[in-house]
Amino acid sequence: MPERSPSLPAFLRSRARSLGPKPALIVSTPRGDALWTFADLWMEVRRQATEFLDRGLCPRSPVLLAGRPSPETLLTELALQAVQCFAIRLAPDLPVDRLSDAARATEVPLVMHRGLPADRLEALMGDLPDVPVLPVPEPIPPTGRPLDGTEDPRLEGLVPSGPDGAAVAVLPEGSADLVLARLLTQRNLLGLGERVGLELGGTEQDVWWVPVPGYGAAPYTAGLAPAWISGGIVGLVPDVADPMEGLWRIHPTVAVTRAREAEQLADRLLEEVAGAAGWNGRLARWAVRAATGPGRNDPLVAVLDALVGHSGRSVLKALIGGRLDRLVVLGDLSDRAADTFAAFQVTTFLARGPLVAADLWTLDRLPVPDARGTLVPGTEVRLDAEGRLEVRGISATRRLALKGWRSPERTEDWLPTYCPGSLSGQRLHWTPPAGAPMPPSTKTL
Repeated sequence: MPERSPSLPAFLRSRARSLGPKPALIVSTPRGDALWTFADLWMEVRRQATEFLDRGLCPRSPVLLAGRPSPETLLTELALQAVQCFAIRLAPDLPVDRLSDAARATEVPLVMHRGLPADRLEALMGDLPDVPVLPVPEPIPPTGRPLDGTEDPRLEGLVPSGPDGAAVAVLPEGSADLVLARLLTQRNLLGLGERVGLELGGTEQDVWWVPVPGYGAAPYTAGLAPAWISGGIVGLVPDVADPMEGLWRIHPTVAVTRAREAEQLADRLLEEVAGAAGWNGRLARWAVRAATGPGRNDPLVAVLDALVGHSGRSVLKALIGGRLDRLVVLGDLSDRAADTFAAFQVTTFLARGPLVAADLWTLDRLPVPDARGTLVPGTEVRLDAEGRLEVRGISATRRLALKGWRSPERTEDWLPTYCPGSLSGQRLHWTPPAGAPMPPSTKTL
Protein backbone atom coordinates (compact mmCIF):
# COMPACT_ATOMS: atom_id res chain seq x y z
CA MET A 1 0.00 0.00 0.00
CA PRO A 2 1.48 3.37 -0.98
CA GLU A 3 2.36 5.89 1.71
CA ARG A 4 -0.52 7.75 3.34
CA SER A 5 -1.17 11.22 1.90
CA PRO A 6 -3.14 14.07 3.48
CA SER A 7 -5.47 14.41 0.48
CA LEU A 8 -6.33 12.70 -2.79
CA PRO A 9 -4.72 15.48 -4.90
CA ALA A 10 -1.57 15.20 -2.76
CA PHE A 11 -1.57 11.45 -3.40
CA LEU A 12 -1.94 11.95 -7.16
CA ARG A 13 0.87 14.51 -7.19
CA SER A 14 3.14 12.16 -5.25
CA ARG A 15 2.41 9.31 -7.67
CA ALA A 16 2.99 11.59 -10.65
CA ARG A 17 6.41 12.53 -9.30
CA SER A 18 7.48 9.01 -8.38
CA LEU A 19 5.62 6.86 -10.97
CA GLY A 20 4.67 9.36 -13.66
CA PRO A 21 4.52 6.96 -16.65
CA LYS A 22 2.36 4.42 -14.82
CA PRO A 23 -1.22 4.20 -16.13
CA ALA A 24 -3.79 5.71 -13.76
CA LEU A 25 -7.03 6.09 -15.71
CA ILE A 26 -8.68 4.47 -18.74
CA VAL A 27 -11.67 6.21 -20.29
CA SER A 28 -13.44 4.00 -22.82
CA THR A 29 -16.02 5.44 -25.21
CA PRO A 30 -17.38 4.30 -28.60
CA ARG A 31 -14.88 6.73 -30.15
CA GLY A 32 -11.96 4.87 -28.61
CA ASP A 33 -9.97 4.53 -25.40
CA ALA A 34 -7.90 7.22 -23.70
CA LEU A 35 -5.14 6.14 -21.32
CA TRP A 36 -4.05 8.67 -18.70
CA THR A 37 -0.79 8.16 -16.82
CA PHE A 38 -0.36 9.63 -13.34
CA ALA A 39 1.73 12.37 -14.96
CA ASP A 40 -1.04 13.12 -17.50
CA LEU A 41 -3.66 13.13 -14.76
CA TRP A 42 -1.80 15.43 -12.40
CA MET A 43 -0.80 17.89 -15.13
CA GLU A 44 -4.46 18.27 -16.14
CA VAL A 45 -5.60 18.65 -12.53
CA ARG A 46 -2.81 21.15 -11.95
CA ARG A 47 -3.69 23.13 -15.09
CA GLN A 48 -7.33 23.51 -14.07
CA ALA A 49 -6.40 24.24 -10.45
CA THR A 50 -4.10 27.07 -11.56
CA GLU A 51 -6.91 28.53 -13.68
CA PHE A 52 -9.19 28.53 -10.63
CA LEU A 53 -6.57 30.46 -8.66
CA ASP A 54 -6.12 32.90 -11.54
CA ARG A 55 -9.86 33.57 -11.45
CA GLY A 56 -9.59 34.50 -7.80
CA LEU A 57 -11.29 31.43 -6.33
CA CYS A 58 -10.50 31.39 -2.61
CA PRO A 59 -9.65 28.18 -0.74
CA ARG A 60 -12.48 26.39 1.09
CA SER A 61 -15.08 27.78 -1.33
CA PRO A 62 -18.00 25.62 -2.55
CA VAL A 63 -18.62 25.51 -6.29
CA LEU A 64 -21.96 24.39 -7.73
CA LEU A 65 -21.36 21.82 -10.49
CA ALA A 66 -24.41 20.97 -12.60
CA GLY A 67 -23.62 18.13 -14.96
CA ARG A 68 -24.06 14.43 -15.51
CA PRO A 69 -21.26 12.29 -14.08
CA SER A 70 -18.46 12.23 -16.66
CA PRO A 71 -14.67 11.98 -16.78
CA GLU A 72 -14.59 15.74 -17.45
CA THR A 73 -16.54 16.62 -14.30
CA LEU A 74 -14.36 14.24 -12.28
CA LEU A 75 -11.19 16.03 -13.38
CA THR A 76 -12.73 19.37 -12.44
CA GLU A 77 -13.68 18.01 -9.00
CA LEU A 78 -10.07 16.92 -8.43
CA ALA A 79 -8.82 20.36 -9.52
CA LEU A 80 -11.16 22.03 -7.03
CA GLN A 81 -9.88 19.74 -4.28
CA ALA A 82 -6.32 20.72 -5.22
CA VAL A 83 -7.09 24.34 -4.22
CA GLN A 84 -8.99 23.24 -1.09
CA CYS A 85 -12.41 23.89 -2.65
CA PHE A 86 -15.17 21.39 -3.29
CA ALA A 87 -17.89 20.74 -5.84
CA ILE A 88 -21.57 20.45 -4.97
CA ARG A 89 -22.87 17.92 -7.48
CA LEU A 90 -26.33 18.52 -8.97
CA ALA A 91 -28.04 17.01 -12.01
CA PRO A 92 -28.15 19.34 -15.04
CA ASP A 93 -31.82 18.57 -15.78
CA LEU A 94 -33.06 20.25 -12.59
CA PRO A 95 -35.34 23.28 -13.12
CA VAL A 96 -33.40 26.52 -13.42
CA ASP A 97 -35.01 27.96 -10.29
CA ARG A 98 -33.80 24.95 -8.27
CA LEU A 99 -30.24 25.45 -9.52
CA SER A 100 -30.28 29.17 -8.76
CA ASP A 101 -31.88 28.57 -5.34
CA ALA A 102 -29.16 26.02 -4.59
CA ALA A 103 -26.46 28.52 -5.60
CA ARG A 104 -27.89 31.14 -3.27
CA ALA A 105 -28.42 28.69 -0.38
CA THR A 106 -24.81 27.55 -0.52
CA GLU A 107 -23.46 31.04 -1.28
CA VAL A 108 -21.17 29.78 -4.02
CA PRO A 109 -18.80 32.21 -5.78
CA LEU A 110 -18.87 30.13 -8.98
CA VAL A 111 -21.27 27.87 -10.89
CA MET A 112 -19.99 25.35 -13.42
CA HIS A 113 -22.05 23.32 -15.84
CA ARG A 114 -21.76 20.59 -18.44
CA GLY A 115 -24.54 19.74 -20.85
CA LEU A 116 -26.83 22.62 -19.90
CA PRO A 117 -28.98 23.69 -22.92
CA ALA A 118 -28.44 27.25 -24.17
CA ASP A 119 -31.88 28.53 -23.12
CA ARG A 120 -31.56 27.15 -19.59
CA LEU A 121 -28.01 28.45 -19.34
CA GLU A 122 -29.19 31.93 -20.30
CA ALA A 123 -31.99 31.76 -17.72
CA LEU A 124 -29.55 30.60 -15.02
CA MET A 125 -27.15 33.44 -15.77
CA GLY A 126 -30.09 35.86 -15.57
CA ASP A 127 -31.07 34.49 -12.15
CA LEU A 128 -27.47 34.81 -10.87
CA PRO A 129 -26.17 38.11 -12.25
CA ASP A 130 -23.39 38.36 -9.65
CA VAL A 131 -22.14 34.76 -9.90
CA PRO A 132 -19.97 33.62 -12.84
CA VAL A 133 -21.45 30.63 -14.69
CA LEU A 134 -18.75 28.76 -16.61
CA PRO A 135 -18.59 25.49 -18.57
CA VAL A 136 -16.59 22.56 -17.26
CA PRO A 137 -13.31 22.81 -19.21
CA GLU A 138 -12.42 20.26 -21.82
CA PRO A 139 -9.30 18.40 -20.68
CA ILE A 140 -6.16 18.35 -22.79
CA PRO A 141 -5.92 14.83 -24.27
CA PRO A 142 -3.32 12.64 -22.56
CA THR A 143 0.01 12.19 -24.34
CA GLY A 144 1.98 9.99 -21.96
CA ARG A 145 4.66 12.67 -21.75
CA PRO A 146 6.89 12.95 -18.65
CA LEU A 147 5.81 15.15 -15.79
CA ASP A 148 6.56 18.82 -16.37
CA GLY A 149 8.35 20.03 -13.27
CA THR A 150 7.01 23.58 -13.40
CA GLU A 151 4.30 24.09 -10.79
CA ASP A 152 2.56 27.16 -9.49
CA PRO A 153 4.03 27.88 -6.04
CA ARG A 154 0.53 28.73 -4.81
CA LEU A 155 -0.36 25.04 -5.05
CA GLU A 156 2.42 23.91 -2.72
CA GLY A 157 0.55 24.99 0.39
CA LEU A 158 -2.94 24.16 -0.88
CA VAL A 159 -2.69 20.61 -2.24
CA PRO A 160 -2.09 18.89 1.15
CA SER A 161 -5.42 20.09 2.53
CA GLY A 162 -5.49 17.61 5.40
CA PRO A 163 -7.89 14.77 6.28
CA ASP A 164 -10.72 17.06 7.39
CA GLY A 165 -10.68 19.09 4.19
CA ALA A 166 -13.86 18.93 2.11
CA ALA A 167 -13.67 16.79 -1.04
CA VAL A 168 -17.11 16.81 -2.69
CA ALA A 169 -20.76 17.27 -1.70
CA VAL A 170 -23.11 14.64 -3.08
CA LEU A 171 -26.80 13.81 -3.07
CA PRO A 172 -28.52 10.43 -3.29
CA GLU A 173 -29.03 9.46 -6.92
CA GLY A 174 -32.25 11.00 -8.23
CA SER A 175 -32.57 13.53 -5.41
CA ALA A 176 -32.48 17.32 -5.70
CA ASP A 177 -33.00 18.18 -2.02
CA LEU A 178 -29.91 19.89 -0.59
CA VAL A 179 -31.04 18.98 2.93
CA LEU A 180 -30.01 15.42 2.04
CA ALA A 181 -26.60 16.45 0.68
CA ARG A 182 -23.54 15.14 2.50
CA LEU A 183 -20.02 16.49 2.42
CA LEU A 184 -17.30 13.90 1.88
CA THR A 185 -13.94 14.75 3.42
CA GLN A 186 -10.46 13.62 2.46
CA ARG A 187 -10.64 11.36 5.55
CA ASN A 188 -13.64 9.57 3.99
CA LEU A 189 -11.87 9.08 0.66
CA LEU A 190 -8.46 8.05 1.94
CA GLY A 191 -9.55 6.11 5.03
CA LEU A 192 -12.27 4.06 3.34
CA GLY A 193 -10.23 3.75 0.15
CA GLU A 194 -7.38 2.18 2.08
CA ARG A 195 -9.68 -0.24 3.94
CA VAL A 196 -11.49 -1.38 0.78
CA GLY A 197 -8.24 -1.79 -1.13
CA LEU A 198 -6.79 -3.96 1.64
CA GLU A 199 -9.95 -6.09 1.95
CA LEU A 200 -9.94 -6.79 -1.79
CA GLY A 201 -6.21 -7.38 -1.96
CA GLY A 202 -5.74 -4.63 -4.53
CA THR A 203 -2.42 -4.48 -6.38
CA GLU A 204 -0.79 -2.36 -9.09
CA GLN A 205 -1.83 -4.98 -11.65
CA ASP A 206 -5.54 -4.41 -11.05
CA VAL A 207 -7.91 -2.53 -13.35
CA TRP A 208 -10.95 -1.25 -11.46
CA TRP A 209 -14.14 -0.66 -13.43
CA VAL A 210 -16.07 1.85 -11.31
CA PRO A 211 -19.26 3.88 -11.84
CA VAL A 212 -18.44 7.38 -13.09
CA PRO A 213 -18.41 9.38 -9.81
CA GLY A 214 -21.04 12.06 -9.35
CA TYR A 215 -24.13 10.62 -7.65
CA GLY A 216 -23.87 9.30 -4.10
CA ALA A 217 -20.70 8.59 -2.15
CA ALA A 218 -19.99 4.95 -2.98
CA PRO A 219 -18.37 5.49 -6.42
CA TYR A 220 -15.77 7.60 -4.61
CA THR A 221 -15.32 5.65 -1.37
CA ALA A 222 -15.64 2.09 -2.71
CA GLY A 223 -14.31 2.61 -6.24
CA LEU A 224 -12.17 5.60 -7.19
CA ALA A 225 -10.20 6.00 -3.95
CA PRO A 226 -9.38 2.31 -3.27
CA ALA A 227 -8.35 1.77 -6.90
CA TRP A 228 -5.75 4.53 -6.85
CA ILE A 229 -4.63 4.06 -3.24
CA SER A 230 -3.95 0.35 -3.84
CA GLY A 231 -1.91 1.28 -6.92
CA GLY A 232 -4.42 0.13 -9.54
CA ILE A 233 -5.92 1.71 -12.65
CA VAL A 234 -9.37 3.30 -12.66
CA GLY A 235 -11.53 2.34 -15.65
CA LEU A 236 -14.48 4.54 -16.64
CA VAL A 237 -17.04 3.56 -19.28
CA PRO A 238 -19.42 6.54 -19.50
CA ASP A 239 -23.06 6.10 -20.53
CA VAL A 240 -22.83 2.34 -20.95
CA ALA A 241 -26.23 0.69 -21.46
CA ASP A 242 -25.16 -2.96 -21.44
CA PRO A 243 -23.05 -3.93 -18.39
CA MET A 244 -21.20 -6.47 -20.53
CA GLU A 245 -19.70 -3.59 -22.50
CA GLY A 246 -17.59 -2.56 -19.53
CA LEU A 247 -16.08 -6.05 -19.37
CA TRP A 248 -15.52 -6.18 -23.10
CA ARG A 249 -13.93 -2.74 -23.35
CA ILE A 250 -11.48 -2.54 -20.44
CA HIS A 251 -11.16 -6.15 -19.16
CA PRO A 252 -11.21 -5.26 -15.44
CA THR A 253 -9.99 -7.48 -12.64
CA VAL A 254 -12.20 -5.64 -10.14
CA ALA A 255 -15.70 -4.28 -10.84
CA VAL A 256 -17.55 -1.89 -8.55
CA THR A 257 -21.20 -1.64 -9.49
CA ARG A 258 -24.60 -0.66 -8.14
CA ALA A 259 -26.98 -3.48 -7.26
CA ARG A 260 -29.21 -3.06 -10.31
CA GLU A 261 -26.24 -3.20 -12.70
CA ALA A 262 -24.89 -6.26 -10.87
CA GLU A 263 -28.24 -8.02 -11.36
CA GLN A 264 -28.19 -7.09 -15.04
CA LEU A 265 -24.61 -8.32 -15.40
CA ALA A 266 -25.50 -11.68 -13.85
CA ASP A 267 -28.39 -12.06 -16.29
CA ARG A 268 -26.18 -11.12 -19.24
CA LEU A 269 -23.55 -13.67 -18.26
CA LEU A 270 -26.20 -16.38 -18.28
CA GLU A 271 -27.51 -15.12 -21.62
CA GLU A 272 -24.04 -15.49 -23.07
CA VAL A 273 -23.84 -19.09 -21.83
CA ALA A 274 -27.32 -19.79 -23.15
CA GLY A 275 -26.52 -18.27 -26.52
CA ALA A 276 -23.27 -20.19 -26.83
CA ALA A 277 -24.91 -23.54 -26.04
CA GLY A 278 -28.36 -22.92 -27.48
CA TRP A 279 -30.05 -23.27 -24.07
CA ASN A 280 -32.58 -21.20 -22.18
CA GLY A 281 -31.45 -19.12 -19.20
CA ARG A 282 -32.58 -21.59 -16.54
CA LEU A 283 -30.73 -24.50 -18.15
CA ALA A 284 -27.65 -22.33 -18.68
CA ARG A 285 -27.61 -21.41 -14.98
CA TRP A 286 -27.89 -25.07 -14.00
CA ALA A 287 -25.14 -26.04 -16.44
CA VAL A 288 -22.72 -23.41 -15.13
CA ARG A 289 -23.33 -24.46 -11.52
CA ALA A 290 -22.92 -28.13 -12.37
CA ALA A 291 -19.71 -27.56 -14.30
CA THR A 292 -18.12 -25.37 -11.62
CA GLY A 293 -19.48 -26.76 -8.34
CA PRO A 294 -19.09 -29.96 -6.33
CA GLY A 295 -19.87 -33.38 -7.78
CA ARG A 296 -17.72 -33.00 -10.86
CA ASN A 297 -17.24 -36.77 -11.11
CA ASP A 298 -20.78 -37.11 -12.50
CA PRO A 299 -20.59 -38.26 -16.16
CA LEU A 300 -23.04 -35.53 -17.17
CA VAL A 301 -20.76 -32.94 -15.60
CA ALA A 302 -17.93 -34.15 -17.81
CA VAL A 303 -20.12 -33.44 -20.84
CA LEU A 304 -20.95 -29.98 -19.48
CA ASP A 305 -17.25 -29.33 -18.93
CA ALA A 306 -16.67 -29.91 -22.60
CA LEU A 307 -19.50 -27.52 -23.49
CA VAL A 308 -18.94 -24.60 -21.13
CA GLY A 309 -15.36 -25.02 -19.93
CA HIS A 310 -13.51 -26.62 -17.07
CA SER A 311 -14.21 -23.91 -14.51
CA GLY A 312 -16.10 -20.70 -13.96
CA ARG A 313 -12.91 -18.80 -14.77
CA SER A 314 -12.52 -20.50 -18.17
CA VAL A 315 -16.20 -19.89 -18.94
CA LEU A 316 -15.84 -16.20 -18.17
CA LYS A 317 -12.63 -15.93 -20.14
CA ALA A 318 -14.07 -17.76 -23.14
CA LEU A 319 -17.20 -15.61 -23.18
CA ILE A 320 -15.76 -12.16 -22.74
CA GLY A 321 -11.98 -12.47 -22.71
CA GLY A 322 -12.19 -11.10 -19.17
CA ARG A 323 -10.04 -11.24 -16.06
CA LEU A 324 -12.75 -10.31 -13.56
CA ASP A 325 -12.25 -12.06 -10.22
CA ARG A 326 -13.60 -9.55 -7.63
CA LEU A 327 -16.90 -7.72 -7.59
CA VAL A 328 -18.07 -5.02 -5.16
CA VAL A 329 -21.84 -4.54 -5.16
CA LEU A 330 -23.08 -1.22 -3.81
CA GLY A 331 -26.13 -2.48 -1.93
CA ASP A 332 -27.74 -5.91 -1.66
CA LEU A 333 -27.75 -8.75 -4.16
CA SER A 334 -30.32 -11.44 -4.90
CA ASP A 335 -29.43 -15.06 -4.22
CA ARG A 336 -29.82 -15.79 -7.93
CA ALA A 337 -27.21 -13.20 -8.93
CA ALA A 338 -24.90 -14.18 -6.07
CA ASP A 339 -25.02 -17.82 -7.19
CA THR A 340 -24.27 -16.81 -10.77
CA PHE A 341 -21.13 -14.88 -9.81
CA ALA A 342 -20.04 -17.72 -7.52
CA ALA A 343 -20.43 -20.13 -10.42
CA PHE A 344 -18.09 -17.95 -12.47
CA GLN A 345 -15.66 -17.93 -9.52
CA VAL A 346 -15.98 -14.19 -8.96
CA THR A 347 -15.50 -13.25 -5.30
CA THR A 348 -18.32 -10.87 -4.39
CA PHE A 349 -18.41 -8.22 -1.67
CA LEU A 350 -21.37 -6.17 -0.45
CA ALA A 351 -20.67 -2.51 0.39
CA ARG A 352 -23.64 -1.09 2.28
CA GLY A 353 -24.64 1.98 4.25
CA PRO A 354 -26.59 5.24 4.10
CA LEU A 355 -25.21 8.43 2.58
CA VAL A 356 -24.60 9.87 6.06
CA ALA A 357 -22.01 7.08 6.39
CA ALA A 358 -20.41 7.69 2.99
CA ASP A 359 -22.58 4.87 1.57
CA LEU A 360 -20.07 2.49 3.14
CA TRP A 361 -20.11 1.49 6.80
CA THR A 362 -20.14 -2.29 6.28
CA LEU A 363 -18.17 -4.42 3.83
CA ASP A 364 -18.80 -8.17 3.65
CA ARG A 365 -17.58 -11.00 1.50
CA LEU A 366 -20.36 -13.30 0.35
CA PRO A 367 -21.86 -15.42 1.71
CA VAL A 368 -22.89 -13.47 4.82
CA PRO A 369 -24.85 -15.16 7.63
CA ASP A 370 -27.67 -12.60 7.84
CA ALA A 371 -28.79 -9.13 6.80
CA ARG A 372 -26.38 -7.49 9.23
CA GLY A 373 -23.03 -6.34 7.93
CA THR A 374 -19.55 -6.15 9.47
CA LEU A 375 -18.39 -2.63 10.29
CA VAL A 376 -15.52 -1.32 8.18
CA PRO A 377 -12.44 -0.97 10.42
CA GLY A 378 -12.17 2.66 11.49
CA THR A 379 -15.94 3.20 11.41
CA GLU A 380 -17.73 3.70 14.69
CA VAL A 381 -21.48 3.52 15.26
CA ARG A 382 -22.97 4.54 18.59
CA LEU A 383 -26.44 3.54 19.73
CA ASP A 384 -28.02 6.32 21.80
CA ALA A 385 -30.70 6.05 24.50
CA GLU A 386 -33.46 6.43 21.91
CA GLY A 387 -32.15 3.58 19.78
CA ARG A 388 -30.75 5.79 17.02
CA LEU A 389 -27.44 5.06 15.32
CA GLU A 390 -24.84 7.83 15.19
CA VAL A 391 -21.93 7.37 12.78
CA ARG A 392 -18.38 8.30 13.73
CA GLY A 393 -14.91 7.55 12.39
CA ILE A 394 -13.81 7.29 8.77
CA SER A 395 -17.35 6.75 7.43
CA ALA A 396 -18.90 9.80 9.10
CA THR A 397 -19.84 12.55 6.64
CA ARG A 398 -20.92 16.11 7.32
CA ARG A 399 -24.00 18.10 6.46
CA LEU A 400 -23.76 20.75 3.81
CA ALA A 401 -24.03 24.21 5.35
CA LEU A 402 -27.11 25.96 3.91
CA LYS A 403 -28.80 29.32 4.26
CA GLY A 404 -32.38 30.05 3.28
CA TRP A 405 -33.15 26.47 2.23
CA ARG A 406 -36.27 25.58 4.26
CA SER A 407 -34.93 27.86 7.01
CA PRO A 408 -33.78 31.48 7.22
CA GLU A 409 -30.89 30.40 9.44
CA ARG A 410 -27.74 28.69 8.28
CA THR A 411 -27.59 25.01 9.22
CA GLU A 412 -24.50 23.72 10.99
CA ASP A 413 -22.46 21.12 9.13
CA TRP A 414 -21.15 19.50 12.33
CA LEU A 415 -24.50 18.34 13.73
CA PRO A 416 -24.69 14.52 13.89
CA THR A 417 -27.17 12.62 11.77
CA TYR A 418 -28.90 9.54 13.07
CA CYS A 419 -30.10 6.49 11.18
CA PRO A 420 -32.64 3.83 12.09
CA GLY A 421 -31.21 0.36 12.49
CA SER A 422 -29.78 -2.15 14.94
CA LEU A 423 -26.29 -2.86 16.21
CA SER A 424 -24.93 -6.12 17.61
CA GLY A 425 -21.20 -6.12 18.40
CA GLN A 426 -19.44 -5.32 15.15
CA ARG A 427 -22.43 -6.30 13.01
CA LEU A 428 -24.87 -3.66 11.82
CA HIS A 429 -28.24 -3.59 10.11
CA TRP A 430 -29.48 -0.39 8.50
CA THR A 431 -33.21 0.17 8.04
CA PRO A 432 -33.79 2.25 4.88
CA PRO A 433 -36.17 5.19 5.37
CA ALA A 434 -39.75 5.02 4.12
CA GLY A 435 -39.89 5.39 0.36
CA ALA A 436 -36.30 4.29 -0.21
CA PRO A 437 -35.74 1.49 -2.74
CA MET A 438 -35.64 -1.91 -1.10
CA PRO A 439 -33.03 -4.56 -1.91
CA PRO A 440 -33.79 -6.93 -4.80
CA SER A 441 -35.74 -10.08 -4.10
CA THR A 442 -33.66 -12.87 -2.62
CA LYS A 443 -35.82 -15.58 -4.14
CA THR A 444 -33.75 -18.14 -5.99
CA LEU A 445 -35.09 -18.92 -9.45
